[in-house]
Amino acid sequence: MTGKKVFGVILLLIGASALLGMLGIHIGGIISMAIGVILIGYGMKQWRAGKQVWAAILLCIGILMLIGSLPMVFTLLLGAAFVYFGYKLITDDSGSGPEAPHTVPPHPHAGLNDPFDEEWEKIMKHSK
Repeated sequence: MTGKKVFGVILLLIGASALLGMLGIHIGGIISMAIGVILIGYGMKQWRAGKQVWAAILLCIGILMLIGSLPMVFTLLLGAAFVYFGYKLITDDSGSGPEAPHTVPPHPHAGLNDPFDEEWEKIMKHSK
């Protein structure tokens, strides 16, 4: 990939982030991580081509961008793990999960009206 194409991909990513941001979809962290990876890859290619100074600059910028994205990567992985294990717990039919909680039997007088309920009904009828 030539330098012109790398710069084009970076511009494309920044433009897509700006347009999606206008729609309420904020992907700035992912874009900075992608640009960091692209710069590291292009810097390594330049290093192999014998352009060590230019490659070192690209690698440093790419690594700094990627390090700035590490908290987002950890959060992304943690969120994905929570979604995966939550889904596994919901769909697991093997019965190896925790037992169902014991339910308390209903109170024998739970369905009967008490004096408060009767008084409340009287108040509600008179207020209409």
